[in-house]
Amino acid sequence: MDAWLGREWRAGHPEFAALVEGADDEVNLAEAALLVARDAYSELAVADYLGRLDEMAAEAGGGLAPEVDLDTRLAALVAWYTAAGFRGNVTDYYDPRNSYLNEVMDRRLGIPITLALVLMEVGRRLGVLLTPVGLPGHVVLGWAGPGELFWLDPFRPATRMTEADCRRRVEEAYGRSLTWNPQWLAPLTPRPFLLRLLNNLRGVYLGRGEAERVIPVLEKMLLLAPDELSLMRELGVIHLDAGRISLGVRYLEYFLEHTPPSLDHPPLLRRVQQAARRVAQWN
Repeated sequence: MDAWLGREWRAGHPEFAALVEGADDEVNLAEAALLVARDAYSELAVADYLGRLDEMAAEAGGGLAPEVDLDTRLAALVAWYTAAGFRGNVTDYYDPRNSYLNEVMDRRLGIPITLALVLMEVGRRLGVLLTPVGLPGHVVLGWAGPGELFWLDPFRPATRMTEADCRRRVEEAYGRSLTWNPQWLAPLTPRPFLLRLLNNLRGVYLGRGEAERVIPVLEKMLLLAPDELSLMRELGVIHLDAGRISLGVRYLEYFLEHTPPSLDHPPLLRRVQQAARRVAQWN
C-alpha cells in the first residue's frame, strides 16, 4: 500500500482509524458508526449518542431484577424496541439518513443494518448478546440461547425467524437467482459490518449523483480494507472529475500498477496520462 495515501486516510479520519486498527472483536461498532455519521453531521457529539444508548438500555431493562434469566431479558428488549417505535423505512429506503446511526436513533427509522445496530447495542448493555448476520440484502440478528437458535429481523419489527424464514427473506429480495448458502448465517464481525454500512452509503450517494459525498465513505472503507484496489480506482476518478488532478493521478497510477491488465486499463491509462500532462504544463 502507498504509505503516503495511507497517511492521507488516517489524517482525514484519525479517530476512526485509531478505532478500527485494533483487533476486530475489540472495535466499538456504535462509536465507529457515529464517526461515520460525523462526516455528514460535523457537530455530532459521539459521546452524547453513546450515552443515549445507555439510557435506552436503562429503559428497556427497567424493573428487571439482576438475577433475571436471559430469555426474560431478551423479551424485555424486544418489547422495548417495539414500544419505542423503531421500524424500517419502507417509503424511502434509500434516504441517506437511514444509514446514519444518530438519525436512526432520533427518528426511530432506518434500514436493517442500522436498526440491527441499535437493537444489538441496547441488548449488549442488558447482557443480551445478539450477533449480526449478513444475509444478502438484509442484516438480521442471531440469538443462540439455551437450547434454541433463531434470528430477529429488526426491520419488521424484531420478528423472530427460523432458518427457513431467513431463506425466504433472501428469496423476497432476489427471487430464485440466488441459491441458498448456509454460510450466509455466519456472524458478521465488526470490520465487515462497517464495510457493509459504508457500502450502503456509497451506493446511496452515487445513486443521487453526489460523488463528493462518497469520498470520506471510500476513505473509511480503505482504512478497513486497504487491499480493495477498486476503491482506489473509484476515488481516483472522483478526484479527477472534481479537478484535483494530482491526487486523482496518484490514486489511479497506484491502481494501474498493482492490478492485472484488463479491458478497463487502456482508457484509464490514457486518462491518467492526459491528466499528468496537464499537471506538467502548470509547473
